[in-house]
Amino acid sequence: IVYRLITTQIEGTDLIIPDEAYVGDDISKTELLALADTLTELESEGIDDVLELSGVDASYVSVDVLEILTESESKIVRRIVTKTLDNALDEATISVSDDAYDTNDDFTDEELDALIVALGILEVDSLDELFDKEPGDLNDIKNMDPKSYIIEAMFPGIYS
Repeated sequence: IVYRLITTQIEGTDLIIPDEAYVGDDISKTELLALADTLTELESEGIDDVLELSGVDASYVSVDVLEILTESESKIVRRIVTKTLDNALDEATISVSDDAYDTNDDFTDEELDALIVALGILEVDSLDELFDKEPGDLNDIKNMDPKSYIIEAMFPGIYS
């Protein structure tokens, strides 16, 4: 009964819940615990507005928040991260290679890790700041490995 009630409450939000988060008609216990762990981690970092995850935009997502979200085992959180990044890229009319996505159409761990490393090297505090960078500002990441498909899409030829 408890899982049904929680599932109903979560389904009543704007969150896009991946099929993999379900066991039968309910969100799995594993998924709910992973989601709770992520929310707890975000709160412990002093991040307010965490319950507004479904409305997150790129300007909200700091590198610290992105690290916490990408370390999450929650499939719902992974979908939020992917949709947040996709929406920001779509608004800027940037198309990312299909290689950046897994079979569930979420960004792969490797892509998100590469993006975080690039943002750290560039000393960018938020994803929003990345959009303000010029190609000449990116010399420090030209030789990084692995390379980020998102960075490549934003700055074509950066790794050439």
